Formats: sequence, C-alpha cells, structure tokens
Amino acid sequence: MPFSFKLVNELSVKLLEQERRYVYTTPKSFLELIKLYTFMLKSKKEALEKNRERYDQGLIKLQETSE
Repeated sequence: MPFSFKLVNELSVKLLEQERRYVYTTPKSFLELIKLYTFMLKSKKEALEKNRERYDQGLIKLQETSE
C-alpha cells in the first residue's frame, strides 16, 4: 500500500504540472484502499474454501466408488 500511495503522489505531481489540477491522497482514501483489499481477500478466501470443499467431496466420492 505504501507503494501505491507513493505512485499516486508522483503521478499527482505530473498531473499538476500538465493540467494544473491538484490530486490529494487523504486518510479516507487510504482507509478505502484497506477496505477494498480486505474485501477482495475475503472473497478470494471464500472461493478457495469452496473449491477445496468440492475437491474433498470429489475425492470421497471417488474412494466410495472404488470400494
């Protein structure tokens, strides 16, 4: 996250030079980035757990079938 804010600050300087517009990074935008990251992490974790459950169930069915 510090990398992304550093990049945004560098690009905001370029925007100021080219367009004469200010872009600010605020604590709110930092908190929104953290919120987005945790949301994405949670959704990926849930998808992985669901796929693992399906995989485990498939292995159980294969073992039952082979017996």
